[in-house]
Amino acid sequence: MNNLFMEPNPGDSDLNDSYKRQLAKSFSRAALTYDHYSLFQQQVLMNLISKVPEKHYQCAMDLGCGTGNALLPLSVISNTLIGLDLSVEMLKKAQDKIPNSHFVCADAEQMPFAKNYFDLIFSSLAIQWCLSHYDLFKEVYRVMNDGGYWCFSTLCEGSMPEIGESWSKVDGRLHSNQYPSLEKILSDLEVSGFCIESQEIKVIKMHFDSVQNAVYSVKKVGASVIANLGDRARVTPSTWRTFVNQYNELHDGIGVPLSYQVAFIVAKKVL
Repeated sequence: MNNLFMEPNPGDSDLNDSYKRQLAKSFSRAALTYDHYSLFQQQVLMNLISKVPEKHYQCAMDLGCGTGNALLPLSVISNTLIGLDLSVEMLKKAQDKIPNSHFVCADAEQMPFAKNYFDLIFSSLAIQWCLSHYDLFKEVYRVMNDGGYWCFSTLCEGSMPEIGESWSKVDGRLHSNQYPSLEKILSDLEVSGFCIESQEIKVIKMHFDSVQNAVYSVKKVGASVIANLGDRARVTPSTWRTFVNQYNELHDGIGVPLSYQVAFIVAKKVL
């Protein structure tokens, strides 16, 4: 496989879905600012890397690789490494960092790989953007070798309550994505055929010196897309100021908080 970006098929109805198009556009816009604002993502990434089973892999993939921050440590433990992402601009940044890796622009729920292709699939804070965890897990199962490892982190229910609760007090809307429970994620994994090797959920609380920077920590990494487009609401300057005032009331003496419920899961394909 060459170091080429494989563009999504324009006839693919899923990739032409308005949500997926908006998602790719949002992350492409954030490619230049992602590394500067991704302190939370970096913390989760390092934690997940420490959980990857210690062995050498013939072929590995970073699913939703973004700007490629996991590629260097993964390249040490794999002979062939592929970075997959929905955003071409993110992949260009990743290629600048790790030019010897291979890169594919594709939808994780419809990957352009043959069966039994990978020994390791790694993904940090990417799968929450998929439309169906179950469909994704079945696709990961399809392209993974027997005995291969599926190591991922993802957001769970209860993430970013500060933003949701503050907006709810302004206009009764959450203005943020809602995430599944850890139990639902584990159930979908097992139904998809995976054996769960380890699972852990951690609460990670970040602090910022202003509401704007708390919101920027989401927007500037491309993570501000709302999956349910029907829940999108126009934000006027007036409602924004009211939101900021509501959010500022949550200042806890350290800073403006933004907290996440993060699941860290290692699963194995066993026929």
